[in-house]
Amino acid sequence: MMDMGFMELLLILVVGLLVFGPDTLPDAIRAGYRWYLQFSRWFTELKGELQSELRSDEIIESFNKDKEQLAALDKTVRSTHLDLLDSFDKNKPGESQP
Repeated sequence: MMDMGFMELLLILVVGLLVFGPDTLPDAIRAGYRWYLQFSRWFTELKGELQSELRSDEIIESFNKDKEQLAALDKTVRSTHLDLLDSFDKNKPGESQP
């Protein structure tokens, strides 16, 4: 529970008896418990949604980093490819080398 001792629960029970009376106290306890369960479910759903959103943000961030790294790698590969083509063009057979 919420770290309540026997005296705290006894005090809540006595106050509940004084406020609601012995006839309606069981119904009030059931209604309060239903509200507690409903709030607990709602909070659990909210927590799950927030965690999934945070995970999706992390995934998007990771994807963007990978995308940037791939773009840099692509630029390097293209540059190397052009350098190789230039070196092959310079060293064609039948052409004099300086």
